Amino acid sequence: MDTDSEDFAFSETYIYGLKTRYWRKIECFSSILCDASSGIFANGNLHWVARQRHDLVITSYFIMSFDLGLENCRKVEQPEYGDIHFDMTLGLIGGSLCIICTYRERGADIWMMSDNIQWCKIISLTELRPIHHYDLIKPLIYSRNGSEILLELDNERFIWYNLQKKLVREVNIRQLPTELFGTEVFCGSLLDPEYIGAKMILAALPVKVQCYIFSQLPVKTLGQAQCVCKTWYNFINGPEFYKMHLEVLKKCDDSGLLLILKGERFLSVKAQLLDKAIEINHPLLSNKEYTDIVGSCNGLICLCNNQNQNFALWNPCTGKHEKVPHPDFHVKNFLTHGFGYDSTTDDYKVVSILQQHNRLKGGTVDTEVEVYSMKTRSRKLIQQFSYLVCNPCYGIFANGALHWVARQSPNLYSGSDLVIAFDLGVEKCRVVKQPNYVDTNFHMSLGLQGGNLCILCHYPKESFDLWVMADYQTESWTKLVSISQPNVIRCFEYMKPLAYSKDGSEVLFEQDNEKLFWYNLRKKTVEYVNITGVPKSFDSVMCSSSLVPFGNGTRKYEVIHGEPTMHPKPK
Repeated sequence: MDTDSEDFAFSETYIYGLKTRYWRKIECFSSILCDASSGIFANGNLHWVARQRHDLVITSYFIMSFDLGLENCRKVEQPEYGDIHFDMTLGLIGGSLCIICTYRERGADIWMMSDNIQWCKIISLTELRPIHHYDLIKPLIYSRNGSEILLELDNERFIWYNLQKKLVREVNIRQLPTELFGTEVFCGSLLDPEYIGAKMILAALPVKVQCYIFSQLPVKTLGQAQCVCKTWYNFINGPEFYKMHLEVLKKCDDSGLLLILKGERFLSVKAQLLDKAIEINHPLLSNKEYTDIVGSCNGLICLCNNQNQNFALWNPCTGKHEKVPHPDFHVKNFLTHGFGYDSTTDDYKVVSILQQHNRLKGGTVDTEVEVYSMKTRSRKLIQQFSYLVCNPCYGIFANGALHWVARQSPNLYSGSDLVIAFDLGVEKCRVVKQPNYVDTNFHMSLGLQGGNLCILCHYPKESFDLWVMADYQTESWTKLVSISQPNVIRCFEYMKPLAYSKDGSEVLFEQDNEKLFWYNLRKKTVEYVNITGVPKSFDSVMCSSSLVPFGNGTRKYEVIHGEPTMHPKPK
């Protein structure tokens, strides 16, 4: 097309779709573009300054809008200009279409389309002329508070224009090119041109197939994928998907495990690397209260403030959390808690046990037990609990039950140590069969190793044995580790197993709340781990990466024809 000639040569228009991957010819394009500038995209349309064929009168110029959905053209109604003798160009500001009217040697006006129907003049540089010596002007972005607009002048410099004070200030950017340049404002995103096609292909697959594909991805990648579109956001945050994703994670290696360290502050360490500790904030963070870790399950950590017994469930991978009301006990001393998952009702539960020692009555103990359900948001008092938890440690969750070391006798100072299991499904207690010990003169505690319940036998100043329940149904035990002092480790008082190595040949231990080491199961040797940023004293817990959507409300977006609307469903 030759715009300086009244003879119109030809016009051909083609559209390329990333979804279909081919070009199509469009016949409805009957206007002539006035310059070779790229179309301005706003509100689902591309916009150009155009004119009718064989009509070169300046007043005949109009704004042509090409709808990418309907693939047809229409004229856009223009503002009521006071003076029509200007050069018209189009731009974009704040996502809205705008018209730049440049009057030769008299300045410029900038009009913006508001609400996709009305025009408003946002800048007029024709009166005070705060800017001197420019031929081209282009709006780029608003300032953070919306009081200024960044303008590009003559393809060589930038200024901020104050909308209220009608003043300008120069912008100095280092290493700008000395030659002329063009500027575009881009919004960072995770979209990939090749990935868009993959997204369309995925959308055509059955839901079960999509679910399987996404379930193989790590949490970090899923967090990025849910930002691609609201369709994927709804899919990834659905309850059925995160359950499937949890099952996949349980079968994978330690790539998604986090080691959470609790000292004066909370730290996170990637279990696969064990290289450096990164400080993280938690929902019960307070300068006045000490926060403890009750337990971890399915990527959720249960936190408790010791002073006021406030609870919170927290997903450190997603940052989501939900506060839990404190127990309804009239006193708060001698409390112990446990946290776990009831698969029969798809419910997370917090169990609180209050024990009041009656020393004047021969050391007897009165016990109260409450179970808080996250699903029903209610507490339930357990009537039958005839056991005495021996120490204030938190319950160990394994195979749908919380476990403590306890005693059957109503007298705290008599009887032998038992391992009790509180089933979160039926909410009843039972005694767990223990291994056949050769020497029973040890201090017993419980732990978790590879998802299995384990018994820790501490023989004072002698050795440490670790028994792992190989089969929970038959209650069969296997002695996995036996460490003596000073032969293997010179001196220790307390050991806690954390995780297996990737190949299963080593076990990661916490020693005396001060050190971490790998114990080689075959060689019977120890290798200490040095992690940057670890405090002198700490407690630790392993936490798997998951998408379990607890608290702060996962928003559900309406999707029409596979594309999202702009608003979430009301809560």
